[in-house]
Amino acid sequence: MSVEYAAYLAFVLLGTLALAHVFRLRLDVRRLLMALVPVAVLFVAWDAWAVASGHWSFDARFITGFFVGNQPVEEIAFFLVVPLFYVAVWEISKGKAPGSHMRKQGGERR
Repeated sequence: MSVEYAAYLAFVLLGTLALAHVFRLRLDVRRLLMALVPVAVLFVAWDAWAVASGHWSFDARFITGFFVGNQPVEEIAFFLVVPLFYVAVWEISKGKAPGSHMRKQGGERR
C-alpha cells in the first residue's frame, strides 16, 4: 500500500485551490458538475472495461489499495481532480476570475 497516486492528486487539488484563492475564482457548482460528472462517468466506465479486459492494471506499489469495483479510488478521483484543475485554469485564462487582471485595452474584461 502506498499513497503516491493519492499524494499526486492531493498536490493537484491543493494547487487548484491555491489558484482559485489567488485569482478569487468562483465557479458555478451546477455548471461545474455538468462539465465534470459526464466526463468522469464515461472515463471511469472506459477504465473499468479496460482493466476487466486485461488491457492494463494498477501497480499496488503506488495506490492505497481501496477499490470501487476494479478501480482504485485514486483513479476515480483522478477523473474529477484533474478536470477541475483544467476548468479552473480555463476560467482564469478567459479572465472570468476577478483577480485575473486580464483586460482588453480600455479596461474591459476579456
